[in-house]
Amino acid sequence: MMKQIFLAIGCMGYAWLARGQEEVRSFSQRPFYPQYILLSKALHELEVIKQNGGWLELNFSSRVLRLGDTGMHVRKLITRLKRGGDLSVASTATAFDDEVLRAVKQFQSRHGLTEDGVVGRATRKELNTSVDHRIKQVRINMDRCRWMPYDSLHPFVVVNIPAFHLQLMQGNNELFSCRVVVGKETNRTAEFRGWLKHLVFSPYWNIPDNIVRKEILPLISKDPGYLKRNNLEWRGGKLRQRPGPDNALGGVKFAFPNPYSMYLHDTPAKGLFREEQRTFSHGCIRVAAPDTLAHWLLKGQQGWDYEQIHEAMSRGKEQWVTLTTPTIIYVYYLTAFVDPGGRLHFRKDVYQRDQLD
Repeated sequence: MMKQIFLAIGCMGYAWLARGQEEVRSFSQRPFYPQYILLSKALHELEVIKQNGGWLELNFSSRVLRLGDTGMHVRKLITRLKRGGDLSVASTATAFDDEVLRAVKQFQSRHGLTEDGVVGRATRKELNTSVDHRIKQVRINMDRCRWMPYDSLHPFVVVNIPAFHLQLMQGNNELFSCRVVVGKETNRTAEFRGWLKHLVFSPYWNIPDNIVRKEILPLISKDPGYLKRNNLEWRGGKLRQRPGPDNALGGVKFAFPNPYSMYLHDTPAKGLFREEQRTFSHGCIRVAAPDTLAHWLLKGQQGWDYEQIHEAMSRGKEQWVTLTTPTIIYVYYLTAFVDPGGRLHFRKDVYQRDQLD
């Protein structure tokens, strides 16, 4: 009897091992998300910088450096920019000239900062972040990329939450990109993979119950005219905002089934796209160029040129359109990534997720 039990356990063990080996083979054979390969190359370059002593710390706390400045602090800045790859090692600059200005702006672009070419507190903080920290950051994001599902054959939409950025990609080629607004710290946008299946032009905004309870009901109690003035109506015990120029979803919503009631949408609050850190929404994703995204997604569907898209966005009557070819959408969280030009970028850990990985 005991022999039979041990034989059974042994067979189960072999079956478990075989399944594990098959899963490893399946994992190794599936295509990696392209950022994994790009980040692995960037990691090697950072490790070379570390072996050569890292990069120079700018040890001044209050000085602001700008075009035309000279002196020891500027020379240290130039050395730092060379070691980080933003300024050519062949540069002979000794002062804050136009060449250094371009390098500073590139550094600011790679770190999600306002590209004003001025080395103030925010830029200096990023310049002084150690190469060890950047290596750790790249490794964390490489690990995220290892587990990201990836279809290399079809166009796909990606939203990178801490970069506040949307891309439409075909393989490694960027077809279109724009800025986005994501959820506040208290209303975090969820990471998700799904299928974009529908566009809703001139949408109603069906307001979530928690927003109604916490934000709108107190305003209604203080102002009886609030509903009419904001184009709101009760329907079936739920509050919704009618289509129109002030509708919170703007002229179009991009819908994809998901457990988070999340979607992409237009917005009347265009000024927020100019902000450096764009965490303002209740969790959904606001798109800076929704008409262009709609045009890309509707390519090949008759009757949807730019003029017809704009007309539907401003018609004031809700219209659902089903995509004949649904598009995969990835909403992910990468605080380190490589852009289409091969430049390594870093972003602030807005939801403190790097600290957990």
